[in-house]
Amino acid sequence: MLLKLQSELKVFYLDDGTLGSSLDDVLCDLKMVEREAAVLGLQLNWAKSKLICDDPGKRDLTLSAARGLHVIDMDQAEILGFPVGSQTSVDDAIKEKIRLLGYMGERLQLLWWTHSYCMHYMVTIISMMLRV
Repeated sequence: MLLKLQSELKVFYLDDGTLGSSLDDVLCDLKMVEREAAVLGLQLNWAKSKLICDDPGKRDLTLSAARGLHVIDMDQAEILGFPVGSQTSVDDAIKEKIRLLGYMGERLQLLWWTHSYCMHYMVTIISMMLRV
């Protein structure tokens, strides 16, 4: 399905995706994704679908053509959970990740050496957090 999409930007991971291109391309791709999902017995979750657009005219056209989209400010823009809208939002996200890693490090010190089997799971969780 991804090969059929016309949008210039196509970023997908599992059930999360981001499309970016001209208004016509994105709307066409949204319709195709919705059709393909229906064939598989799936549907788009419009409550989680977001529109990131700084052009008020195009934003209004998109909202009228694609029901259920939620408008997000450029500073709040994310791709697969990581901010891309502004340098400040990226810096804030990195600071939060560092804070969480520090907290996990403090918590790891509380484990007894006999609980080392837990380390495997903690490393998995940390690596998943860093991917986001």
